[in-house]
Amino acid sequence: MDPDVQWEVVRLGDTVRIDLTRATTFTEADTDAVVAATSELLTHDEVRSVRLDGPVFLQGAPSDGLRSAIGSLEALSRRKGKRFIVGPI
Repeated sequence: MDPDVQWEVVRLGDTVRIDLTRATTFTEADTDAVVAATSELLTHDEVRSVRLDGPVFLQGAPSDGLRSAIGSLEALSRRKGKRFIVGPI
């Protein structure tokens, strides 16, 4: 695991939460891993939304790699009919 990227994907009730605690660099492989983990949890019918947050969003503008990941997660959420929320904790 890349020490410059730390994340966790968990299901909390009707929300899949992606917590980004560190994203100094965010590669295409990081995006693929987060999207795969999120997609797996979106198979539950009870899930209504995807929330992307964490301390990373308190550190200023996201990097290009993170912006790409946000776009991929938003697209996944739309395909699955889920609300997508991005914001700091």
